[in-house]
Amino acid sequence: MRVAPILLQHRIDKAFDARVTRVDGRVFAVAPRTESGAAQLDWRVDHAANTWQAVEIPAEVRARLVVLLDRLDLRFAACDFSVDHDGRWWFLEANPAGQWAWDHPLRDQITTALADALTQERPL
Repeated sequence: MRVAPILLQHRIDKAFDARVTRVDGRVFAVAPRTESGAAQLDWRVDHAANTWQAVEIPAEVRARLVVLLDRLDLRFAACDFSVDHDGRWWFLEANPAGQWAWDHPLRDQITTALADALTQERPL
């Protein structure tokens, strides 16, 4: 018998996904838009099919995310959310080593925030 770890989650009837990147006190959110069937289920499946746009995070979601990452003592994290058709944001994961540098509208701002954090140009 072969076994392997598996992670299951509730399937969300989503309007879109969002990648939220936090660097110190700064929070950035982008959402993929795609016509690819596979990428509509999971944007990472067909990354090239995505076009990206900045999105606003609801204040309550942002506040709770900051509290979580502060409690985990994470200055940086790339967090994934799915947003359903009612506008509810579903938290999926926080990755302390997540990707952020692909071609999207907030890449340069995240790069600057990381450089500031590493050079301590901004207070911690």
